[in-house]
Amino acid sequence: MEKIRTDIEFVSAFYPSVSDKYEEAKRLYQDIPTHTLVTLKGICSTITNEELDSYGVSLLKKDLFHRIQYLENVGPKNVVDALHQIRKACNKGAHKEDHSLTHTEYVELAKNALQKSCELIRLLHQNVIESAIGLEYNFVESVSPLLKDLLYEAVIKKDVESQIRLGKMLASSEFDEAGYSLSESEESNYCYNPDPLQRKLAYQILNDAVTKNSTEAMYILGKLLCLRGGLSQSDTDANYQPDYRFLLKTAADAGHFKAQALFGIQILTCRDGQLCREGKSYEKYKYKALNYIQ
Repeated sequence: MEKIRTDIEFVSAFYPSVSDKYEEAKRLYQDIPTHTLVTLKGICSTITNEELDSYGVSLLKKDLFHRIQYLENVGPKNVVDALHQIRKACNKGAHKEDHSLTHTEYVELAKNALQKSCELIRLLHQNVIESAIGLEYNFVESVSPLLKDLLYEAVIKKDVESQIRLGKMLASSEFDEAGYSLSESEESNYCYNPDPLQRKLAYQILNDAVTKNSTEAMYILGKLLCLRGGLSQSDTDANYQPDYRFLLKTAADAGHFKAQALFGIQILTCRDGQLCREGKSYEKYKYKALNYIQ
């Protein structure tokens, strides 16, 4: 008798383009469930885009709700319903400030969203082959926790890549890496306020990576500071408050494309008076920003 796949093996076999993200989300759902929900929303966005592409439709500049809504006109109802269920559940992770849920409740919500994501992938294949044979899997609740391993690598061994990865997870911010449009990034990332302790740890870990001259860490921390309106004194044990403009400009001058784009966007939108006054000397970043937005 053939061994039934675990949910991680199932996703890897039937939707490999999101398998790494799914495994990360699964291994973190008990420790950082809000990150799991934000990650699953990204997976939901990817699947929605690929489904629309299969019908010859491209709506990358629309938010996730409207893309799924359009899919109602061309796609099967069971897939559309599953996408909406995942989107609604994940919104509670992306907008934690709007929901009074305990950590235990978020863990349960994240677990349910993981299960619904597996069911969505099963439905997609079942609709194609018109059969459920071979699509069995076993959702395993107990998994090897990723957070413990990352904490060791980032805090004890001071590995820069691990620090960057952990800092992003703790801030529950995925920065456009799944190819989301600007509006989708704003919907799923910019509005979320992480737990104060998580935010403080994210700041400390990312700042440590910045001191090692990591341009990616400069970009991530600069973006967090820019979009969150800075850090409070409770976020850091030191009096030092990094300037997001310095972080973004340093990374941009070193050739970091996303830092160039974000720094240029700040100039274009005049979100900072000093940047407005200095804008003429930053013309190259304006063009980078315009190209990025297009």
